[in-house]
Amino acid sequence: MDEIKFSIIIPVYRSEQYLEKCLDSVISQTYRNLEVILVHDGGKDASGRICDDYARRDGRIAVIHRERGDVSSARNLGLDMATGEYVIFADSDDWMEADFCEEMRKAISGYGKVDILKADYFIEKGKTYPVRLFCREEWEISTEEEKELLQLAVFSRYYAPDFYCGLKGREIDAGYVWAGAYRRELLSGIRFQGSKAEDSLFNLYAIQASGRIIYKPLPVYHYRQNDDSASFRYNPGRWAEYMFHYRKCIAFMKKYKKGRKFRISLSIRMANNIIAILNATITHPDHPQGFAGKRQELKRLAEMPYYRKALGQVRGIRYFPVRKKLVFVLLRMKCYAAVLILAGFRRQMKEIGGRLKQDRHG
Repeated sequence: MDEIKFSIIIPVYRSEQYLEKCLDSVISQTYRNLEVILVHDGGKDASGRICDDYARRDGRIAVIHRERGDVSSARNLGLDMATGEYVIFADSDDWMEADFCEEMRKAISGYGKVDILKADYFIEKGKTYPVRLFCREEWEISTEEEKELLQLAVFSRYYAPDFYCGLKGREIDAGYVWAGAYRRELLSGIRFQGSKAEDSLFNLYAIQASGRIIYKPLPVYHYRQNDDSASFRYNPGRWAEYMFHYRKCIAFMKKYKKGRKFRISLSIRMANNIIAILNATITHPDHPQGFAGKRQELKRLAEMPYYRKALGQVRGIRYFPVRKKLVFVLLRMKCYAAVLILAGFRRQMKEIGGRLKQDRHG
């Protein structure tokens, strides 16, 4: 087990500002038995050139250049090429601790056959915030009950908040595929689907297929939250992305006969998705419509059967931050104009806060 080979898969798109830091952290790993698969999705910035430069410097790196696709197809292409016993996923604007792979190797060697390894991480947003996922020491998840609890947490972090150790005031998630490793044979037939929340769906199937999951309470990955990412850009297609994910979750529940707990968890997730759609479309400053048009769009969203059901049935509302709870209450009361006014006020406060921060550091 000491000669475990890791395949590190990194989708790359318009990340020239951060890519070198990411790749430096990968090729500088203290554990050397790696292959690095970079899937470059076009773009007019220097990301493709940077990928090629690193491939010339380090023979462990392979680069695939292709026309623009989504992150799911990029990762799937990487999975098709991977030859390592274990697969590690990374995003091109993040970076790893130097001993990331060594810690993965030690855990695998210590336990023997491991299907999934999950570790802690850092959130990078101006400051560095360490995230402790679970309130346990190193933990082997192997019973069906434990696996189901992990799936429910992946489905919606608000379903069982006591399951998380957490970070006060920040939303954490066990559904991401980075900050861990997967046994490649486990992933046979499991693929990424869709362009939003694809990590969580992938993890649902991977956990279902797994026999042994190990949680290691050690932060080894740096997750960068920046306003340039796809999560913060105006995206009128966000509705369709979440509906695709919703249908895939329903298909998963039917296939594996998941019952009431999963229906509740999905309702919580759908309610939370309303906030994401608001931020990415209706209340985004790049939205072309005026107040009346936005109000009609919000009304149409809230009255869609699946979202109306989610708002009516969500039982985890007490676990949401105060701002989200207020939005849910207003939507249930059909106070759509009030939601827009609240969103506009919040955005103004953030802009003022940003200017004040710049003035202090200027």
